[in-house]
Amino acid sequence: MKISLNELRKTMKIDLPNGQIKYKLFLAGIKLKSVVEKGKKLKDIITVEVTKIEKHADADKLVVTQCSDGENTYQVVTAATNLEEGVIVPLCLPGGKLIDGTKIKETTIRGMDSYGMYCSKEELGLAEKADGILILDKKVSLGVNYIEYAKLQDMIIELEDQGNEAESMQKVMAIIKA
Repeated sequence: MKISLNELRKTMKIDLPNGQIKYKLFLAGIKLKSVVEKGKKLKDIITVEVTKIEKHADADKLVVTQCSDGENTYQVVTAATNLEEGVIVPLCLPGGKLIDGTKIKETTIRGMDSYGMYCSKEELGLAEKADGILILDKKVSLGVNYIEYAKLQDMIIELEDQGNEAESMQKVMAIIKA
């Protein structure tokens, strides 16, 4: 049986760090088959609004965009075809990291400076493949930490098979509350 600690926290309204939950289960003799830290590599991804899109002067398939987090403006060069002015998207800032560990740097693409990278579901670990940049709901606030907002970091624990899953879940919840 697999358990998401984010879901467990939400259900039980607890605020224990992952390590402490794992330790409590260990002390109680619960056998863990595996522990996976999902999204651990993600870093420095915020929400921005695309405010301007212009064709790149020296490249047919690139556009130069301006985006804002509500306080700062960033220029990003991209080949994404699903962007429109006014959409809200995740932006990985220079120094940030994608799900595969790729570190984003300030760069110059065909003579234009680019300060970050718009993210697709694939780059955030939300899908195996993605057709374009992830377009967020208009209600999402600008400048928020998207990793926290979307709860992209989680610890998934898998328990050894103990027969009755409902009974096992009740036992886990009782141990964590204690």
